[in-house]
Amino acid sequence: MKRYLCVFLAALLTLSCMTSALASAPAGAEEETLYQQYGPWNSWTQEQKDAAGADWDQAQWDDYWQSYEADAWQPLDAYYADYEQWSMEYGTYEGMQDSWQEELSQTKAELGMPYPGINVSLNGEYLDFGGVEPVAEAGRTLVPFRPFLEGLGAQVSYDEASGRIEAVLPEGTSMTLWVGQTRMEYTEGERIQTLEMDAAPCIRNGQTYIPVRFAAEALGLEVSWDAYYETVHLTDVAALVEELDGQLSCANEIYAALQNEWQAQLERTCQAEGEFRFSATLYGEKEHATGTFGLSLEGLGNGQKGEYTLSVQAEPGALEPLIRNGTVWDVDQLAALDGRSLRLLFDLEQGSVYYKGDLIAALDGSELPGDTWVSQTLEPLDLSSVTWPDTLGQLMWQMYGTSGFYLDETPWQVVMQQAEPVLQLLGDSRFTRTVSGEQVRYDWTADLASLVMEQLSDDPLGTLMGWTSSDAQVPSKMELKGQVVLRGGRLEQLSASGELELDSLGLPAAFTFALEATPDRLTLNGALTGEYMGKVELEARSERRETAEAPRTTPPEGEAVESYDVLTGLRLPGVPADFGGAHYVQAALDARYGKAWDADYLAAVGMDQAALEQKQRERDVAAFCDSFLLETPGPELEEEIWALLREIYARTDYTVKDAGDGTVEVTARPLDVFDRVWEVYWQQMDGMDQSGGEDWSRSVLELCREQLEQAEYGPEEQTSVQLQQWEDGTVGLDRYELELLHSTLILPSAPSYWW
Repeated sequence: MKRYLCVFLAALLTLSCMTSALASAPAGAEEETLYQQYGPWNSWTQEQKDAAGADWDQAQWDDYWQSYEADAWQPLDAYYADYEQWSMEYGTYEGMQDSWQEELSQTKAELGMPYPGINVSLNGEYLDFGGVEPVAEAGRTLVPFRPFLEGLGAQVSYDEASGRIEAVLPEGTSMTLWVGQTRMEYTEGERIQTLEMDAAPCIRNGQTYIPVRFAAEALGLEVSWDAYYETVHLTDVAALVEELDGQLSCANEIYAALQNEWQAQLERTCQAEGEFRFSATLYGEKEHATGTFGLSLEGLGNGQKGEYTLSVQAEPGALEPLIRNGTVWDVDQLAALDGRSLRLLFDLEQGSVYYKGDLIAALDGSELPGDTWVSQTLEPLDLSSVTWPDTLGQLMWQMYGTSGFYLDETPWQVVMQQAEPVLQLLGDSRFTRTVSGEQVRYDWTADLASLVMEQLSDDPLGTLMGWTSSDAQVPSKMELKGQVVLRGGRLEQLSASGELELDSLGLPAAFTFALEATPDRLTLNGALTGEYMGKVELEARSERRETAEAPRTTPPEGEAVESYDVLTGLRLPGVPADFGGAHYVQAALDARYGKAWDADYLAAVGMDQAALEQKQRERDVAAFCDSFLLETPGPELEEEIWALLREIYARTDYTVKDAGDGTVEVTARPLDVFDRVWEVYWQQMDGMDQSGGEDWSRSVLELCREQLEQAEYGPEEQTSVQLQQWEDGTVGLDRYELELLHSTLILPSAPSYWW
């Protein structure tokens, strides 16, 4: 940022000091650049600008602006050269470097690192190798072998004659290295493995060093590198997970049951129905305002396949303040969803989704038809193959310990810090475990208000919530309790409830919720009540019944189906595979430019010429206006823009032929009209009417007409496109490929609605 600011200021200073140049060149001007002859652009008279615009070619303009830039940079280049020389002579660079190193060394010492250079941590503790610092060689960190390996608890032996180093950990894992050799042997279970390292153990100043990464990984440690602090972090993940899970035995039993339930539910096909309702009541002096939003769902399915119908009920009313402050929606948009519905069919294994209804168009403002099935293709997904970490400890390591971004902490410290709220809320001390035969019941309670007050100074939960020690900001009551019942390791019942009371700024408020769930039934109720404001309520319920009936995953035979990609313009409609690749591309390009309308093509893609022309017109006029920053044109101006584009399109010159295997070659003589337009547009922009509105639009149109009269064809160029097979069995091009041909090969730099 400082450099850019310096450039800008230097350029202004340079320009302000220059005098306006005369249009005629002084004696000896043949040795001067055009910039030296004419001076800064902003000092030219309009006559000079007009004359240069008419007489100069592109090479002269390039010479002018390049010499202008070079002249503007001269003072800044001189400044940097002088400053660098001064800094080197007076030692500023060295001083800055020394200062930074001192600050870094001090920070390392404050963090507990024993060395000002490279350090090594193990499970959150920095290792001291008896005063012998680690060293770097060819991008690898080497550590003194004996203090390092013994610090891991290994029995170490060293044969000086052969340079053989052997280490054996208490659990039996062993490792053997040789000084000067890149070969390492280590045990993996009962097998002996051989590894070729890219660094060899070596002897320096009487100390024997080994590459820390290879040694640590062979001994089962996780290794990460912090480049800023020059620190190698070693983590015994098994020990970390064991420490976490040792405090979460009850939570882990429940977690395992939930995983089992997840897998079981994927295999069950059930008839399902559910409702969700969100309502608000705002208190008034004479009457209360109310508003509701609801969803209902019914259908049939399992974890992979399903057919469901979703319906919306919306009467916003009192929801308006919540909508206005918390979402991008407005009341009218929400009210427009009332009575809308969507029918959904899916097969995740096949990656197919079909939907029909008027809900999608109301949600995103699209023009998707409400009475036609819309198809989309997704990446196939087998949910049964999705695996979760076996324990909560493993889950937290995966979430927090593998990011590679630890700031001033080690991976071990990061995980333990992030795990602290989980341990406080779900630790074994929170549970009462009762066993009766195959049934195990877990009762859980937590007084969060007391917990927040105790941990307010450094507890992540209190920090995240923004609470302080002020009684008005900390809830006076935050009680949570729950119960989970397992039978044979499977979930039988789950319940939870909570109460929160807060008196902030003299406005008492309370929040309560209650949840009851079994594998096939769920109810949830929640309420936020303000004594003088109103009430917000949430209700949800769902119920499932296993059935032998299979869900429908494709629309009924004979019902119309349209591709989402085609409807939204992401790709062209496909044609039968035997239609012919060259025939298809030729017809698509001809339709793109309105040069011809192949009846077989229109029939194959199910399109009407008039509708296609109208859509092409809307898109191309919009792309033209966007490119030249024009306002939305009225009917008369839109007609002029479209007439200009049609005139340009009529001059396009291309040929198409099959190249085999679904490849089509397109040869074109590029028409340089838009290259010319843009070149002149940027040169003459200051002289054009930029007041906006219709005058600005007509200035751009006149420029395009002038350049079209002078436009020329370039040498022939050739490219190839590959037809793709779509999910409906047809073949075709996506919209990107067609627009790429349009704006790079046939009409270079042309406005394209793809962009």
